Amino acid sequence: MINGKALVHRLRTGPLSRLLARLAHVRPTESAFILAAHLFLSVFPLLIIISVIAPEAARGVAAVMRQRLGLTGASASTMRDLVHSSPGDHGAITIIGALMALVSATSFTRALQRLYERSWQVPALGLKGSWRGAIWLVGFLAYLEIIVLSGRLTQGSPLQGIGTLVWLALLWWWTPYLLLGGRVRWRSLVPTAVLSAVALAVLGLVSARYMPYALTTNERKYGTLGVVFALESWLAVVCGALVFSAVLGAHAAQSRGPLSRWWRGSSDTWER
Repeated sequence: MINGKALVHRLRTGPLSRLLARLAHVRPTESAFILAAHLFLSVFPLLIIISVIAPEAARGVAAVMRQRLGLTGASASTMRDLVHSSPGDHGAITIIGALMALVSATSFTRALQRLYERSWQVPALGLKGSWRGAIWLVGFLAYLEIIVLSGRLTQGSPLQGIGTLVWLALLWWWTPYLLLGGRVRWRSLVPTAVLSAVALAVLGLVSARYMPYALTTNERKYGTLGVVFALESWLAVVCGALVFSAVLGAHAAQSRGPLSRWWRGSSDTWER
């Protein structure tokens, strides 16, 4: 016979209850929209800076965005002009543009840092951890260069999809480690990396089919405002995937089961 009190206690303290409590602490919907807003405000300023530092990478990223998002007409022209600016234009925007892009981009990394801190339930690093956002941006620029080069080398072969998945996993394995200040073991971050990579890879395939239709329809009906709304909605979905991957990954590594102990590489702690 099942003891009612024991059952209630197990439900309240079990894995599902702890997961729901973690989700409530992170506030996934709010976190996803905050991340999406910061990311949206960072994309184009970052592309401008990338076009100055690494023009080939900027053109490659812009081409991928046009292809995956189905940018056409005025939207595609704007994207093309953005990364094909003349050297004189670069000189005019370097100082102000770089500062604005840095402020926008680091606001995204700070929001991402808060997400991982809440997911892992560790104290906030505050100002002493703000420099990590700048390091992440440098690493992300290197990642874009690698992705563009890798895409050219493996274009049309099955290795292209595998390479994309591997590089995504490496990016989202390194990202929480850096932004959490190295307080979580590398091995404990594997679930987060795998979940993030798979989720973003699937969304990439879905967006290649859905976003061209959504963007062209919204652009035809509502003009530029429709394109902005469609892009912001898509970024909210992408950031939602990152939020749930962070929460589920942290939950998987911090639980008490044998699989969680294997992820941690230890029966006691996930901390470094």
